[in-house]
Amino acid sequence: MTILDGAMGTMIQATVAEIPKYAETLNLTAPEAITAIHRRYVEAGSEILCTNTFTCNSRRAKAGGYDLEELVAAAIANARRAGNVRVALDVGPLGEFIEPYGDLSEEDARAIFRALGQAAKGADLVYIETMADLREARIAAEELKSASGLPLFATFTFARAGKTITGATPTDAAKAVEDIADALGLNCSLGPVEALPLVREFRAATDKPIIAKANAGMPDSLGNYAMSPADFAKAAAALAAAGAEYIGGCCGTTPEFISALKAALRR
Repeated sequence: MTILDGAMGTMIQATVAEIPKYAETLNLTAPEAITAIHRRYVEAGSEILCTNTFTCNSRRAKAGGYDLEELVAAAIANARRAGNVRVALDVGPLGEFIEPYGDLSEEDARAIFRALGQAAKGADLVYIETMADLREARIAAEELKSASGLPLFATFTFARAGKTITGATPTDAAKAVEDIADALGLNCSLGPVEALPLVREFRAATDKPIIAKANAGMPDSLGNYAMSPADFAKAAAALAAAGAEYIGGCCGTTPEFISALKAALRR
């Protein structure tokens, strides 16, 4: 069992006074703050840290006026300084659909993910997360794996009905990337209770290690999460029993959630 980290965005909102439009630039402008967040997760028990690069890519770099390779290098260094754990380059979805369902060409999408893979020097692995479109996930996996040469993790986000917004099931998601990914699973959107049947479906669909990074329960109408660290840990331990081998937290989770999770998993 490997313990992952919790939410980065939640911690930035709680600890950084002025958050820029491009939050990834904090890796350059406030590296101590980002490293401090990473360090708290290491102290809580995290064995793999995801860099503060969820929204980082070449298009945003151009719009935000930063150099992609410089920022990714800083993000990896910030995580590396937090402790002797593995560092994963975190890669999120591009935020737009690929043709013919959107305006982004496949060639451009591949180039964006390829540039991130080429910038991953110094990371231990690449972590694709919060994917909803299987085609985008496949393109990302192919380009990131090829460009970086690193182990690749991939997670997808599902609604309560057990499907992504594009209608894919965990079985579909597993089939889309299992020949490339070294581990795969789910993150975000659902709490650990709601994620349980999806973890079971992933376990039945693939022999690859399963990842589960659930939210701190389901948000209320204001987007707040009420699940306690203890309740989260108890429910997340059930994910391990269902076959998840990499477990952490997503939105609403903090180092306290990871500490409680570690205690629950090591009993």
